[in-house]
Amino acid sequence: LLTGLDSVSTRNNALDFLVQIIVDTDPRLINGITKIVSEPETITNTNRFASALKFLSEDDFIAPLIAAISKADVDCSPWLADYMYALGSLLTDRDDPWEPEESFVHQLGLWLHSTGGGEIAWKSAIIMSRLLHPLTRDYLVRGALDQELLHLARIECINGIMNFFRSDANQLLEKLENDPDKEIRKEVARAQEWLSGHDHRLVSDAGSNA
Repeated sequence: LLTGLDSVSTRNNALDFLVQIIVDTDPRLINGITKIVSEPETITNTNRFASALKFLSEDDFIAPLIAAISKADVDCSPWLADYMYALGSLLTDRDDPWEPEESFVHQLGLWLHSTGGGEIAWKSAIIMSRLLHPLTRDYLVRGALDQELLHLARIECINGIMNFFRSDANQLLEKLENDPDKEIRKEVARAQEWLSGHDHRLVSDAGSNA
């Protein structure tokens, strides 16, 4: 590609190829990568592969990522954290939340609360906070209150409640106002400020419509 870009005679062909990758991604390329997602054991560098999936940001990758993660073993799947990173990134890029199978929610909930509160728990929280399913509520509330979890995971749990269970948000935030972790207190203050502004806008809108 670099050689092609350097030469005037081949530059436009090289640019066309580059555009096919980063702008008008060829469906054949997406299909090929989607198949590879299902075979994580064959990938030498899953960290770079996960970054490529994030860069391409195609919805087609989500289902095979979930399928692979669902079959993973926390202790024996070295690619798991990279795949969870890719999935969390893709879900974050979506305008609409993903509706998962119930079994996947329970698996993430188990990892959130039984893996020592570190990276896998954090990435479980990231993914769960972007899933549309009623069963995520209890896991997210527990996660937000669990002081054994990394604060980043707890913040994701708070965000999940804010995103999908707004009626429960005020009660949860009140419980966390005096949390020992200053990062949690900062997030709570930010969320309460957002809710206050949102509620004010709703009242203003209602008044203008009266």
